[in-house]
Amino acid sequence: MSSLTARLAATRSDVARLRADQSIHSRLDPAETRRIEQLTHKWTAAAQEVLQALLDKVQQHRPVTMSALLHDLQIEPRQVLWNEEAQDFDEPPPP
Repeated sequence: MSSLTARLAATRSDVARLRADQSIHSRLDPAETRRIEQLTHKWTAAAQEVLQALLDKVQQHRPVTMSALLHDLQIEPRQVLWNEEAQDFDEPPPP
């Protein structure tokens, strides 16, 4: 479980960095903008995968929902495209 936690922490850090990079989006050339969009898509999908794997592990020990897990990890659901109503992740927009 510690490797999943480490992967999640690294992914969260990368996603936060990429989101901050997007704030300078308008000053970037189109190629750099495209690269950032591709990386954002990649890391959002990776974060979703890691969160699902972590949820599966935690559920082996106690009942928990994804919403509760995100809350416990202090992750904003919108950052990983968690859809509370559907109780599922939304697909990351295509790059």
